[in-house]
Formats: sequence, C-alpha cells, structure tokens
Amino acid sequence: MSNLIKTFEPVNSNNSDWFYIGLSLALILWGLLAWVLKNKRAGLDHKQRMLLSLLVFIAAITSSGMAFFSGWAMLKTGTVKIYADTLEIGSRQYPFDQIKRISREDDRQHSIVNPSVVKSSTELLFIELQNGKLLVLSSQDYQTSPLFNSLKTAFENYGHD
Repeated sequence: MSNLIKTFEPVNSNNSDWFYIGLSLALILWGLLAWVLKNKRAGLDHKQRMLLSLLVFIAAITSSGMAFFSGWAMLKTGTVKIYADTLEIGSRQYPFDQIKRISREDDRQHSIVNPSVVKSSTELLFIELQNGKLLVLSSQDYQTSPLFNSLKTAFENYGHD
C-alpha cells in the first residue's frame, strides 16, 4: 500500500443503538425468565407460569437476536480508506488489480398506494471484484457521493477506466 488518499467513517450509529437496546432487553428478559421459573409463589398457577415463561422466552430470544445481528452489522461496517493502489474496508484490503468495476445506483422505494410517489431513496455503491464478488456500500452507512468520486478518481489514476 502506498499513500493514503481519503478516509471515510461510517455516518450512521443506528446499529449501535439497536445493539445496546437489544442487549439491555435480553439481559432483563433472561433475568425475568429465571425469576419466573424459579419463584413458584408468584401468585400464578402452573399453567399461567408456564405460559408467561414461554412468552418471556420468545421475547428474550428475539431481543438476543436483535443484539447479535446489530453487533454483527457494526463489525461489518468499518472505516473505508482509499490508497493510491488499494481500497481498504474495515480490516479487508482490495488492491485495485482485483477490482473490475465501480458503479453506483439509486434504489427507490415507491408507495404502494401511489407508485409515482417515492417513499425513500438509498444510494448504493457497487464494487465488483475480478473473482465475481460484489461489495455494496449504502448511503445509510457512508457518504456515498464523495466516496464514489474519490474512489473513481483513484481507480482511474491507477490505470483503470
């Protein structure tokens, strides 16, 4: 790797918020489940206690999954660094020799009631590698316009079209 051209940090901390919410809920619900199963004098008969423990178990599994997948997304969304001959996303490095094509596309979600109305729009940056692998960076996580311009300029300066 040669000199660093530009660094892009993730702009959205939404995953970290959901991670901590899910983790907090999971800990509370797993503790509540242990208390419901252990405490037989809670004023509930056996069937009610088992039904309550089933509902708490389902909520605890759901919140644990929310924490796990949000944490996983946080780990996958790393800093993007553009060097003169390499692209680095998180801890992974992609030399420009391995990159086949760079493009961007606007993904629009239309209204069900009125298809001519766009409800939301997300810009996606596609990086296609020589081995067929496709890397996708979203405007929900990065500033894709300046990232695309910097990457395209570095890629063209390296000798690719």
